[in-house]
Amino acid sequence: MNPKYLLLSSDMQLSIIIINFNTPEYTIGCLNSIKLHAQRFNFSYEIVLIDNAPKQDNKAQFESCVPSLNYIKSDLNIGFGRANNLGMEAAIGKYFLLLNSDTILIDDSLNNCISYMEQDKEEKTGLLGCKLLNEDLSYQHSFYPFVQNTLLNYFKGNNPLLSKIYNTNRLFKESSETIKVGDVSGAFMLLRRSVFQSLNGFDPDFFLYCEETEWCRNRIGKHYDIVYYPHSQIVHFGGKSAPREPMLVQSAISEYLFWYKCGMSKYLLFIFFNSVNLLYFFLQYPFTKSQNKASVFGFIRRYFKAVPYWLFNIPAYKNKFSARKEALIYEGARAIFFDKQ
Repeated sequence: MNPKYLLLSSDMQLSIIIINFNTPEYTIGCLNSIKLHAQRFNFSYEIVLIDNAPKQDNKAQFESCVPSLNYIKSDLNIGFGRANNLGMEAAIGKYFLLLNSDTILIDDSLNNCISYMEQDKEEKTGLLGCKLLNEDLSYQHSFYPFVQNTLLNYFKGNNPLLSKIYNTNRLFKESSETIKVGDVSGAFMLLRRSVFQSLNGFDPDFFLYCEETEWCRNRIGKHYDIVYYPHSQIVHFGGKSAPREPMLVQSAISEYLFWYKCGMSKYLLFIFFNSVNLLYFFLQYPFTKSQNKASVFGFIRRYFKAVPYWLFNIPAYKNKFSARKEALIYEGARAIFFDKQ
């Protein structure tokens, strides 16, 4: 057994928290990549793995990769945010790394990131994200550039006309500089333990998608800097847990919930501007290039599937932290989330 796992909790520097949702092959690949690079780690660490409603028993396989693995099984699918909260509650490190199961380490990413956080003696940086790469090692969108969480900034990046006027595409491109951002991808989130202790973790009202957006923009960003650190990188395969279309609808309704959490006035304005976007796409559809028609039609379809949720379901509860009886779930995806074949 690696002696690093035998240290007292006060000496543990990093807790790596991984959620497995019926993708054991990717989770094993992730664990093996950590094991491969662990010989070069200059910090103590542990791995906490939450097995979220597994269809088969993979514990032995996971522990064969990491014998001292802190394995936690959830018989129910509790979603991404709540599963990470469960992992953070069990973790003992000074820093928490929320790492997607469909990622692999490829260099000294963790050493570099821990060093950056350690050098911040005033602890202004609460959360850090690294550069994400696709399977072919091309750049993958890794951060949200706007520090201020305003609807204008949102629509600068999501409205076709505003994005051209403000030339916002340049802000989302790969950066070679360490920069302060609005949020980072949930595939790799390195944070101080104190952030979790003071800000309650992910809001359990989010079942999947936008939970990191809410935590970063509504809470963490108000107390700490959120940093994109491009000098570390990992491979993120992405989207391996479920079919694409239901996940896009789930993402859409989660985005409505996020803006509802920002306040009723922002929520109503978000609905209005999203409807303006819909009208724009309707009017432009006949003139859209054939290769782009599917994505435009997809936006229109997802808009109408989301209507019952933003009109009735979401406003039925208060917009406070953990206000819902159950997390917001797209009914069309329940079979994916909860099927126990």
